[in-house]
Amino acid sequence: MIAIVLSVYSVLLLFDTLSVFQQVGYSVKKYNKWLYKSKNRILFRIFISVLPLLFLSAVKEIVSFDELSYAVFYCLLAYLCAFAQSGTVKTRVKAKFSKRFLRILILSAVLSFFVYYAFDLLIQKVFRLTACYSFVLIWLYPYIVAISAVLWLPYERILYRYFVNRCKKNLSKNKKLIRIGITGSAGKTSVKNYLYEMLSVDYKTYATPKSFNTPLGICIAVKEMPKDTEVFIAEMGARKRGDIKTLCDIVRPSVGIITSITKQHMETFGTVENLKKTKFELIEGLTGDSVGVFSSDDEGARSLYERAEVKKISAGINGVAVRAENIKLTPTGTEFTIIIGGERYPVRAKLLGRANVTNICVSASVAYELGVSPERIVLAIGRLKPPPHRLEFYTAPSGVTVIDDGYNANLKGVMSSAEMLKEFDGRKFAVVSGIAEGGKYSEELNEEVGKALKDAVAVLVAVGTYSDFIINGAKGGKCRILKVSDLKNAESVLKSELKRGDTVIFINDLPDSYI
Repeated sequence: MIAIVLSVYSVLLLFDTLSVFQQVGYSVKKYNKWLYKSKNRILFRIFISVLPLLFLSAVKEIVSFDELSYAVFYCLLAYLCAFAQSGTVKTRVKAKFSKRFLRILILSAVLSFFVYYAFDLLIQKVFRLTACYSFVLIWLYPYIVAISAVLWLPYERILYRYFVNRCKKNLSKNKKLIRIGITGSAGKTSVKNYLYEMLSVDYKTYATPKSFNTPLGICIAVKEMPKDTEVFIAEMGARKRGDIKTLCDIVRPSVGIITSITKQHMETFGTVENLKKTKFELIEGLTGDSVGVFSSDDEGARSLYERAEVKKISAGINGVAVRAENIKLTPTGTEFTIIIGGERYPVRAKLLGRANVTNICVSASVAYELGVSPERIVLAIGRLKPPPHRLEFYTAPSGVTVIDDGYNANLKGVMSSAEMLKEFDGRKFAVVSGIAEGGKYSEELNEEVGKALKDAVAVLVAVGTYSDFIINGAKGGKCRILKVSDLKNAESVLKSELKRGDTVIFINDLPDSYI
């Protein structure tokens, strides 16, 4: 019975670590790396768990407890003590209760039961101290998660093959389906959404939702795809060599779009050349009457354009097939002239930043290639909205303009945001967590982030792990620099600083696995 009580307690403790495990894509290697970085968090929980132990030991001298009652009261008090320090031990990103998450959680609870039951048989009979369980519990619970995941791995691989084969079968049923793949270090989701709007005027179009850009994410999306779909747009993400090739094997696209090549996920790619080769796997994986589309405004994408031996299109502000001129950035959107098929069309988009002009041009070039008229493309541009957490903006009741660019960060995007902020009146604030997964380039990239913002804002709030690098880059600028440990503290600073007419931008809200 005591083992059952302690197993329930372990499940409560497992939520935060399992949430981080989910954030790193259930990678045991990345999870163990986070555990090493978070050893102070775990040691703190061990310390906080000793407090109710001392309390109950004192009370036990006055009130008589049996072993089970002692265990129940200990677990209850230890849990309350641990989570009273929510800013220290709780994760910020809430767990998603997927089937895989629940499988690992249930197996972790079962393993916990057997661990504590075995401990009871081997040691508890000698020491006769229920409190001994606590130290076993606290030390082992993070690793029980990893062990559970490893035990599930054979089943996950079987399930993966099943989903992939079903996805391929479903896609093959629609012989006339136009399949489009989109990859790049930045701009994938924006181009996907903008292209969806432009193609939907002439085609029954379906796109992978949110950021479903992994093999299983695409398989889940295809399962929900209507049978009469004429165009399927698949966003394709990658963290290592071969990832895009795997996705092309599933989707078999005939149109491939490369948005940009920046130093993103360098921790796993190692070199920029490896990153380029991975993105180019999309062009190499094209089938049928294939066409490759490349951003003209990105040096990396331009270099891949030169390598491509398929029919290829260069589009962007400085593009050939589609380009833009007379660009005017404003606090409420962007005005410019888009040139399609040699004809000029004045447009206004409710999107911020020069980078979005590039994304619109790239999307328009594909829509035009597939037969959508320039006039209908222009109408679609007027309806475009930013994807969630990608330069979304609104004015709060306090009169402060809030720009949410918290989804992800890359250096080119930060530089675009810095340029955009110049168009806003009043004081500008930037809350920046930096660029994650930079590997050996982490210091360089985050110093460049600081340099890009140091003269664009009045106050720069550097948050968390990469804050020292950001601050080093921002030194000598016009901004006042503040350093905080987490977003909660950053929000406290903003409450005391912001006034009506100010603008604040949140750049890259890093998940717990990077903090």
